[in-house]
Amino acid sequence: MAWAPLLLTLLTYCTGSLAQFVLTQPPSVSASPGQTVTISCARSSGSISGSWNSWYQQSPGRAPNLNYPEQKVVTVGQFKIGLIHGHQVIPWGDTASLALLQRQLDVDILISGHTHKFEAFEHENKFYINPGSATGAYNALEINIIPSFVLMDIQASTVVTYVYQLIGDDVKVERIEYKKP
Repeated sequence: MAWAPLLLTLLTYCTGSLAQFVLTQPPSVSASPGQTVTISCARSSGSISGSWNSWYQQSPGRAPNLNYPEQKVVTVGQFKIGLIHGHQVIPWGDTASLALLQRQLDVDILISGHTHKFEAFEHENKFYINPGSATGAYNALEINIIPSFVLMDIQASTVVTYVYQLIGDDVKVERIEYKKP
């Protein structure tokens, strides 16, 4: 039983290292079109970098809802847009598998993820977007991911997608246009 005090001491110190921390941001930030906005983020202890952090929205006084749907279809103007995480597409990012899911959801645009790599293309008169990873987080198959995100401007029967990629120390912006047939 000489090891009991040592075990108790280790458990006391080690359980604290597994404690959760809280990330906080301001409830809102206002800006006009064209302005740059900085959203601050603070962690209750330690550093945000070098850790796996999960983000979710929580209303004051309510528990967070972590039951996200596998897929969601939204209509914006003339476009039906399918949103999926992408883990259900095998192999990851496979065009034929994405096209099958697009047909099942009956959408004009399919936005998927999971690979963390930006990709945008037309296939069979439909538009497919993978916005990539804003942080450049690696995936199970590749560690050299270029940080990226997209903004979509939807007007009538046209979608203009702006792709922002951090290449070296420069932010490159690409404009991709898709017109509904």
